[in-house]
Amino acid sequence: MATNARADGRDSQGRPNRAARPRPRRPTLRDVARLAGVDPSVVSRELSGQESRVRPETRARVLAAVAQLGYQPNQVARGLSLGRMLTLGVLIPSLTSPAYAAMIAGAERAACAADYVLLFAGTGDDDETMCRQLGRLAHRVDGIVMASARRDGRALQRLQQLGVPFILLNRRGGEADPCVIGDDEEGTRLAVQHLAALGHRRIACICAPSVIDTAVRRRAAFLEAMAALGLAVEPAWLVVASPGDSQGGEAAVRALLGLPEAQRPTALFCAAGLTTSLQTLAALQRLGQRIPADVSVVGFDDSPLLDYLSPPLTTVRMPHAAMGARAVELLLAHLQGQQIPRETCLEERPKLVLRNSTGPASSDVCSPAPS
Repeated sequence: MATNARADGRDSQGRPNRAARPRPRRPTLRDVARLAGVDPSVVSRELSGQESRVRPETRARVLAAVAQLGYQPNQVARGLSLGRMLTLGVLIPSLTSPAYAAMIAGAERAACAADYVLLFAGTGDDDETMCRQLGRLAHRVDGIVMASARRDGRALQRLQQLGVPFILLNRRGGEADPCVIGDDEEGTRLAVQHLAALGHRRIACICAPSVIDTAVRRRAAFLEAMAALGLAVEPAWLVVASPGDSQGGEAAVRALLGLPEAQRPTALFCAAGLTTSLQTLAALQRLGQRIPADVSVVGFDDSPLLDYLSPPLTTVRMPHAAMGARAVELLLAHLQGQQIPRETCLEERPKLVLRNSTGPASSDVCSPAPS
């Protein structure tokens, strides 16, 4: 009976028989211990970061053996020995948003540094979806980072009921819920002060709905910044646009341009985020407005791609990557039994990225800056 196998490890056509190749054996902890001349428990303690009393030369032999063999610790076994899964869950409203993508990058960096892996789940900021994803993650992770923007809904209650350690990212929760936020108030002040310095006195704010935590803080900061500069705010200049509405920015622009000319704003601050900022810019141009000659625009949440718009968009840049990293660091500290603050506002400050979508107010509306 004919066979395709040959004694030299090749098939009947003379090609290498892949099935015949033995798989290289992964080095084990015992291999490292044997090469270093120590007990396996010594290697385990050294690689897990546990307190050890071995001599420096012994530690050096262990590390040299690890490098020589290319040993990679078994994360599952390590997690079992520590009573943990070495995995964190991260709930993100949008996996494609530049702001949330930056938070993901920062969270991954911090998790990797601690030998943790992350499980991401997109939610679309939908309450029912968040509850389902929380139920799926709860028994697979040591803790959860939840970056939902919403202030209401059942998801936070569900998270509290599950008993899994958690931290909120880019939003506040209840009085006892730990969270990491950016200084949205400072970012808003930077935008308003920039427009006022250019001579704009009629400044409108396109806000997200009040069910979103950042929207509440940015709207309040806008009113405070305007008042501090002695600038009035007409009720019609506060327009709500949902970040999830593909027409939200255009509807806001049409409402503002429909005001009487003497009441029409000369500058728009898009506090609702990057998507609404882009919608606003496009709508203004479709409706024949010159930017910044007729109206100046400042957006919120930055992206390098904004340099390629026409005109490039002036925006508030938030430290989103640092926020994601800090949330993971604090959650890991909590898992280790450390006390963490209820609210952490990142020390890294927002920045105003100046581009060509803002310019001086026209002479007929420009007045001396309030004293």
